[in-house]
Amino acid sequence: MRRDNWAEEFYRNRGIFDRYNRARIDYLRRYLPEKKRDVFDLIPFLLHEDRADLPGNELGATPPSGVSCFSYSQHIRALVKRHFPWCAMERQAKRSLPIVFVALMGSAGSIAFTEESDMDFWIGIEASRHDPADIDLLKEKFRELERWAARTASLEAHFFIADLDRIRREDYGEVSHESCGSTLGKLLKDEFYRTGLFVVGRVPFYWLMPVGTNDTYYRDYIVKLEHVSDFPNDGYVDLGTIHRIEQSEYFGAALWQLLKGLHRPFKSVLKMALLDRYALGGDAAVPLCEEYKDMVLSAEGGGLDPYVFLIERLRAFYDAQGLAAEKRLVEQCFLMRSLLASGPALVADDERFAAFRQLGESWGWCLEELAGLADFQKWEPHQHEGLRKLIIAFLLDAYKRIRKRTQRSGVRISDRDLTVVGKKLVSFFKQEDGKVPFEHSLLGARDIAVIEVREHRDRRAHLGWVVELRARAGGRPRHHLSRRVPNPAVACAWCSLNRLYHNRQQVRIHGQTPLGARQAIALIEALDAFFPAEEADSLNIEELLSERYITHLYVLPNWDCPDSGHGLSSVLALYRTTMGELFFDSHGGANVTDWLFREVLAKRVGRAHMGELRWAVHVSKGAMSSTRVVSDRLASQVREFVRGVAGGVNPNYA
Repeated sequence: MRRDNWAEEFYRNRGIFDRYNRARIDYLRRYLPEKKRDVFDLIPFLLHEDRADLPGNELGATPPSGVSCFSYSQHIRALVKRHFPWCAMERQAKRSLPIVFVALMGSAGSIAFTEESDMDFWIGIEASRHDPADIDLLKEKFRELERWAARTASLEAHFFIADLDRIRREDYGEVSHESCGSTLGKLLKDEFYRTGLFVVGRVPFYWLMPVGTNDTYYRDYIVKLEHVSDFPNDGYVDLGTIHRIEQSEYFGAALWQLLKGLHRPFKSVLKMALLDRYALGGDAAVPLCEEYKDMVLSAEGGGLDPYVFLIERLRAFYDAQGLAAEKRLVEQCFLMRSLLASGPALVADDERFAAFRQLGESWGWCLEELAGLADFQKWEPHQHEGLRKLIIAFLLDAYKRIRKRTQRSGVRISDRDLTVVGKKLVSFFKQEDGKVPFEHSLLGARDIAVIEVREHRDRRAHLGWVVELRARAGGRPRHHLSRRVPNPAVACAWCSLNRLYHNRQQVRIHGQTPLGARQAIALIEALDAFFPAEEADSLNIEELLSERYITHLYVLPNWDCPDSGHGLSSVLALYRTTMGELFFDSHGGANVTDWLFREVLAKRVGRAHMGELRWAVHVSKGAMSSTRVVSDRLASQVREFVRGVAGGVNPNYA
């Protein structure tokens, strides 16, 4: 078949895309510290190889390996020799190359990526061609590689299987940590084509096609290419095209962003703003990946940044709508997300900070205002609270606008996903007696310098306790957040639930309590290790869909007198439910054990779930032998009781 003009255009587009993609990879590598850069460069090699002596392959079985278009460059050979000197580089042809591409999803290769950003790798594979056991092996290899990256370079990497057939059909399954299931569809493909960075492997046919190619022409082009004898079809992958997004997707996606905003508020503001734009319809509903693709191909692939492009389009949208405050918040969240994630390293980097300064100044932000954003930790509490309220109000208002605009288009979210998202939101916001509250804070653990728990008398002279967080702010830590708690042990549970502690903080305890700073740290660390580190957007789906029940129980014996040598006089019970909530209750007196068995284990856990209950009894760090005896004795009694109830014994209790 003669090569027509359209084929020539495809070759041209591929060359432009390669230059654009390569420039983003170079930009990413340029700002990665050496160890993280080495890990990033080695990941395709480790996915390609199946040698048992390499990270990810020590599984006792061979996971699918082999990456399309992978080559052993001199740079890779040198890295392998440095990191795995025992590994002989032998070029052996692979029987198959099941991994079609390795791509990065998100901010990698853009101005929004920072040293602290994680890397989300999409591993393209035709899942239907592999046994489920092989897919499970590959997932286990991913987990091993994640641990290796963290151990080697403190790089937070995540690997997800990108099933090619499901991507083509915009079917991302039910809600899970990896995706948003029925709430996304084409929205996720739009983001993938707009921000995806292809590290190695086949390139999507999408990047060859003219802008605006519909499904019919897309299929016709692929069929034609199969008959062009000298066209390298094996260098491309069919993931489908995208020229419009149904309005029915926006409601479910907006619900999901409300949920994500609980833990990643700055990022969720940007994603909700995009949904706000799309839901308006008309020209605003054209997928941004199409507009961005047009810019890349027109600009010959140079000097473009997908995140700057996104923010500029959102600014223009709110400008046209006369929503100046919303536009300002979008700018602020974008700048703060990058400035805060990088911390002082970005401000000290003249070249990178200059890029943010130039961008901010073009939006009307003066240098003093940009410096103020970078010094977020130095803000007064009322400033933090003011921004937090602005973000919550924006998310809710945008959600209401989206819901109103899409009422007549139907809803593309399954009943199952709607139930899951709804329950997750309820688990976060609903307050109940004895519930340890979730915290919607704009600061994370690494921003907190001091955790202080102290006695406090209110205006009526009632004695209570307060836990305070002090943010890092140069010299003296500044007050950031205060919450009332019934006792220091619950303060520790609050810190653990909200993941506010790390081992470089100061912990201070002031007041009449036997719980000292060392014991408090040990308790927080024990709770962190015992209770699942799950946020509201990553809870177990099957458990959420069932009736709420207790899954974890942590018991603190003699919590108000930990060094008591007089036997068991009190217990504090901390228990977690399937909805991710953490509750507390306590009891003291002569019948402590009976209360724990009858009121907590028998009534609240119940016989039906006793057998699957995870439980533990706390032992204070550095505790005296008499205290350990009390803990060991209680643990033995709990073990016997749980086994008995699960086995049909102890009818008086259960």
